[in-house]
Amino acid sequence: IRHKFSFLASVIIFIMVLVMTAVCTQKYNYLWRNQRSYCLYWLALEPQQQLPNFWLATDYLHTNELHLARTHFLLALTRSSIDWEVYVNLGMISYQEGKLQEAIAWNQKALMLNPKSADAFNNLGIVAWEKKDGAAAREFFKKAIAADPNFYKAADNLKIVSAPGQ
Repeated sequence: IRHKFSFLASVIIFIMVLVMTAVCTQKYNYLWRNQRSYCLYWLALEPQQQLPNFWLATDYLHTNELHLARTHFLLALTRSSIDWEVYVNLGMISYQEGKLQEAIAWNQKALMLNPKSADAFNNLGIVAWEKKDGAAAREFFKKAIAADPNFYKAADNLKIVSAPGQ
């Protein structure tokens, strides 16, 4: 009888824990229903945190909210290991805004922190191509591929700028 009672008590406690977990997580499921709301919640608690600023900026960049993306990328700069990625993204924003010299400067900063950044090389190639400098664009795309042989976007870009008549 003791064994049956012990087993039954364990099952009841287990079910109660499951129910409590489900009830308590409903609040957070509502608060964190997507990346943006999760990051905003996190930043309300800890405004100077790097990662939620980075992720929020990435979300804003994907929805073409460039001013908000720039603001949160700048807040994400903390002299840490992901700063080069922030610079690459700031370069993308500058490029989308037509600020080519600024885009070059951001990507060069990224390369100072991560000299093997295929993204930065690819972005510099795109800017060079935009500025009608095909030779420089080809060199940047080649450097991007050397940094990451599986970076197909850079390989595609190199094919485009190397096509006859380009």
